[in-house]
Amino acid sequence: MAWTTPKTDFAPGNVLTAAQMNAIGNNLVEFSPLFAAFTSWTPRIDQGANTNIAKSATDAKYVKVGRLVIANCAITMSGAGVAGSAVLLKGVSLPAAAASNVFGNGLLFDASTTTYYNVTAQMNGSDLQFVSDIATNQAWGANPNVAIASGDTFRLNFIYEASA
Repeated sequence: MAWTTPKTDFAPGNVLTAAQMNAIGNNLVEFSPLFAAFTSWTPRIDQGANTNIAKSATDAKYVKVGRLVIANCAITMSGAGVAGSAVLLKGVSLPAAAASNVFGNGLLFDASTTTYYNVTAQMNGSDLQFVSDIATNQAWGANPNVAIASGDTFRLNFIYEASA
């Protein structure tokens, strides 16, 4: 069902018709996903040869309204990646297939140094890549040359247009 422009030029004494009330009701149904609860999803993190690295994903949730997807996640690693390789949130694990670029931001907590890093997330092919330097498009993990490790935590928020 698509949005229908409702009658807006009411005057004293006008009586609403069933068709006008149904148009208002249909419009409410069209926007009801805005009020839906977020749905859980399972992200997949890869770094180098280590794929689907062991992790605990808390608050990995999204809501999809039409083709708009809003997602967030907190992912604590219990496995490790391979230094010198980009850390990727695999596109196959996005809540919905992306029609366009996905952009987001977040934090990475490095448990070994108790340091927080700001990261930006952007598409790299069909995967979401964590970028450490927007100006040079440097992937986190490749630059700086580090491996994600047990105890490291990603907190990420992103929004994008789904393909359907």
